[in-house]
Amino acid sequence: MTRTFSSRTFLLHYTIGVATVILVVFGLFHLPRHRHNTAVVHTRLSTLQHLLVISYPRHTPESFRQWLDQARLDQWAAPGWNVSWIAPDGHLRWSITPPLFEDLPPAICEAIEQARVASPPPLCLCIRHGLQLKSYHVLPLSPDQADAGVLLLQAALPRFWLDAIDLWIVSILLIGMLISTLLLYQWRTRRHIQDLLKETDLDQDALPVLSTDTFEAWTRRYVVAAVREIAKDRELFDALFELLQDGIVLLDGTDSILRANSAATQMLGRSTPPLSPTRLSDLDGCEELIHLVATIRETGLRRADDILLPGVDDPCRVSGAPLSTDPHAPPHLLFVIHDVTHLRRLEAAGEKYATNVSHELKTPLTLILGYTETLLSHRDMDATFRERSLRTIERHTKRIIRIVDDLLRLAWLRNEAGLHGIPRAPVPVASVLNDAAATCREWAHAANIAIETRVPDSLIWSLNSGLIEEAVVNLVKNAILYALEGPVDIRARLLPSGSLEISVTDRGPGLKPEDAQQIFDRFYRTDKSRSRASGGSGLGLPIVQQIVEAHDGSARVETAPGAGCTFILEFPPPPPPD
Repeated sequence: MTRTFSSRTFLLHYTIGVATVILVVFGLFHLPRHRHNTAVVHTRLSTLQHLLVISYPRHTPESFRQWLDQARLDQWAAPGWNVSWIAPDGHLRWSITPPLFEDLPPAICEAIEQARVASPPPLCLCIRHGLQLKSYHVLPLSPDQADAGVLLLQAALPRFWLDAIDLWIVSILLIGMLISTLLLYQWRTRRHIQDLLKETDLDQDALPVLSTDTFEAWTRRYVVAAVREIAKDRELFDALFELLQDGIVLLDGTDSILRANSAATQMLGRSTPPLSPTRLSDLDGCEELIHLVATIRETGLRRADDILLPGVDDPCRVSGAPLSTDPHAPPHLLFVIHDVTHLRRLEAAGEKYATNVSHELKTPLTLILGYTETLLSHRDMDATFRERSLRTIERHTKRIIRIVDDLLRLAWLRNEAGLHGIPRAPVPVASVLNDAAATCREWAHAANIAIETRVPDSLIWSLNSGLIEEAVVNLVKNAILYALEGPVDIRARLLPSGSLEISVTDRGPGLKPEDAQQIFDRFYRTDKSRSRASGGSGLGLPIVQQIVEAHDGSARVETAPGAGCTFILEFPPPPPPD
C-alpha cells in the first residue's frame, strides 16, 4: 500500500530539516569563536595567577592585602570571576567577592585543604554549575612560605549556546522566515488553483475551503470533483455518441479502431461485440474503406466517397479527416458514415409522388383544355354537345379541386399533429361511428349495400370526433365502391391490451399481398380505371392513416384475394393526466 505524504508531514520534516541545517551551520561557524574565547579566559587566569604569585614575595601580608585593594581587580575581572586569598587556618584574608565555601564543589574544597597543609602543584579544574561551566585554579600563594596561604581563582567559561544568544536569535528568525515563505507559497498556490478552478464549471459552493484542510486534502476534493465532472461529461458524450444516427469511427495511427458507436458497428457488419480495439484490416468487406484510409494518410487531406459496407445494402457516404495529435506520429483519423439509403428512398418516393400528382392532374387538365378549345373554335355547335362539354369540364375541375383539397388536408394533418397535437375529448365511440354510417347511407343505398354497426354503447374514448368520423367515412366509401355484396360492417371493441380497435369490413374481391403493402401510399390504386371513374383522388387511405397516426395509433389492412378487406384502426390508451 502506497503511503501518502501529507503537506503537514512535509512541513514538519521541512522545518526540522531547515532548523537542523541552520543550527549546524551556525554551530560550525560559532565553534571556533567559542574555543578562542575559552582559551582567552584560561590565558587571563594564568596571567593573573602568575601576577599574584610573583607579587607576593615583595610584600608583607598586610602590604599585600593593601596592594590587592589598590589593584582594583574587581574592575579588571569579568563577570563570574573571583580571586580569593585563604589563610593557612582556613580564614578568608581577601576576596573580590567573598565566596561561600559550602557552595564550592567538593573537589575544590578538597584541593584547598591539601594546599593548606602541603605545597602541591597548581591545580586547574573545570566544573559545571547548572548551565554554567567554571574554571578553578587552586595553588599555594608562595610554596616557600608556609604562612602565605592558598590562592583560589575562578572564572566563568563561555557558554556555547547561551553566550551566543544573538546568533541563535538570527538563526530562529531565519528559520521562521523560511517556514513563513513556504506557508505563503502554499497559500498563494492554493489561491491560484482556486482562481483557476473558478473559471471551470465545478460547483464552488459544494467544495468549501475548510480551515482544517491540508493542502492535499483540499486538492484531493477538487480532483475528485473534477474527475466526477469529467465522468459525467463523458457519460453525456457517450450517450450523445450512441444517439447519433450516423456512424462515427475513430482510428489511431496503426488503423486500429479506438471508438465506434452502435450505428458504425452495424454498418461495418458487427452486431453486439464492440469494435474497439480491432484493426480495420481484420474486418471483412471493408476493402474500399481501407483504400480511403490509405488515401487520406497519403495526402493528409479530407476525403469523402460512396462506399459499400458489409452491414448495409446500398453504398454509404463516408467522410474522413486526419486529426493531428502528435507531429512525430501518424495522425488519428475520424470518419463519419452516413447511410443514405433512407434519403435515396425519400428521393425516390418524392419523385414518384411528383409523378403521381402530375399524372393525376394532367388527365383532367388535358380534358378541360380539349373541351375548352372545342367550345372556343365551334361557336355554332349543337346545344346538347355544348352542355355535355361544359358538364365534363365542371366534373374534371371538381376532381382537381378534390385532389388539391386532399393534399392540403394531408399537409395540415401532418403539421398539426407534429407541432401542436390535435385536440381530443372523451366521446362515445358509438355516436361517432353511427354518424359516419349515416353520412354514407346515401352512397350505400345507391349501390344497394347495407351498412351495419356493432359498437358497445358504454365505450368512451379520448378522440377527435370530427377526424375519426372523416376516417371511417373514407373507409366505408371505399368498401361500398369495391364491395361485390353487402353488408359493410363497422365494429369497435376494447382489446385485452387496453387499446381501442375500430374496423371496417367489406365483402369485395380483396387485395393481393403486393397491393396490401402499398394500399396506404398516396395515389396508389388497385383498380385505377374504376377509382378514377368514381371521382376518387387516391388520397383517401393516406388521409385515414394520417388521422390515426395523429392519435398515436396505427392503421393496417387484413385481406386475401377473394376474401374481402378489413381495415383496422388501433388507438393506444390515452396517457394518464399530469
